[in-house]
Amino acid sequence: MDEKEIKGIKLWKIILIIIIIFLIVLTLLFINRPKKEIKKDLNLNFNNQIVNELSFEKIKIYSKNGNYYFTAKVINKNDYDINLSPVTVTLDENITFTGYIGDTIKSNEYKMLTMQTKEDLSQIKNIRFEMKK
Repeated sequence: MDEKEIKGIKLWKIILIIIIIFLIVLTLLFINRPKKEIKKDLNLNFNNQIVNELSFEKIKIYSKNGNYYFTAKVINKNDYDINLSPVTVTLDENITFTGYIGDTIKSNEYKMLTMQTKEDLSQIKNIRFEMKK
């Protein structure tokens, strides 16, 4: 009878098996991890409006660094100065703010109406301006 020598598993084979299992587990975890949602910056433009003889132009809502901004250029296109009252801006009937752009606006002059908020304005569809005469 021939004698066969029984040999154990070598250490390098055990290490190789452990490394392969570790790589398989890491690959599965990497594939199944949830993807981060990256919010893109918003840039919405709206139609011009005329309210109390003033033209509201370049109406825009945009986002930057997690903040939302509203801007509008208020222009007096008349041949005379206009006394101003606070402007009430309503966004989609559920967000309202009051903007102050001064006491008077001279003929052919413009002023900027701005607002900043952390509230999400990405779904805004309608904007309405109101001023008391």
